Amino acid sequence: MATLTEVSMMTRKAVIWLVVIIAAYFVIKILFGIALNFYKSSNPAQQAPPNVLFGPIPAPRFPDTLKSTAGIKFNLLTIEGRPTEATSAARVYFMPKKLPSLLAPQKAREMAQKLGFAGEPDVISSTLYRFSEPGKSLDLDIVNNNFNYQTNLKQNPAVFDNNNPLTSAKAAEAATNFFHTSGVVDESMLSSNIVHLYHYDSGNDSFILTA
Repeated sequence: MATLTEVSMMTRKAVIWLVVIIAAYFVIKILFGIALNFYKSSNPAQQAPPNVLFGPIPAPRFPDTLKSTAGIKFNLLTIEGRPTEATSAARVYFMPKKLPSLLAPQKAREMAQKLGFAGEPDVISSTLYRFSEPGKSLDLDIVNNNFNYQTNLKQNPAVFDNNNPLTSAKAAEAATNFFHTSGVVDESMLSSNIVHLYHYDSGNDSFILTA
């Protein structure tokens, strides 16, 4: 049986060895980190070339009337005050195309009825319906509810019986009330600024910008 003196000596030796092992661990870890950083700096990882899996990005389309940038002012509103640094490649994630639901055709008909179209639509594609009435048409995407409302004013001459054009404020109010009543657009769109308003000049058969 070991004496107290022997136990004390063995304990001190164990503590010394434990301290040495811990110190050696941290020294090796630091040296390994320095060696790894040196290797990475000497042998930088090669960036994978773009695989163009989803095809090339189409070039931006500018208005046909824009022939040059003369007279156009650009404001660069970034935190750095300069263009961000571009990389040779970037990650592109696939976004699956949204498909129409089973209730989408019925919801499209209900939306068309709110805009004054009572008949059945012409199915242009699996996502595009066209509703037609005398003098007007509605192209409606049944997936995202984007629509194109067109009116042929020449087929509805009663519109011009009162040739007193509305002011900009009255015309904007009338358009806002129309879409607000139909409930087919978001409230944020109704609060947006209206850029251009026109009135019809029956004498010249043309539209003139309202003051």
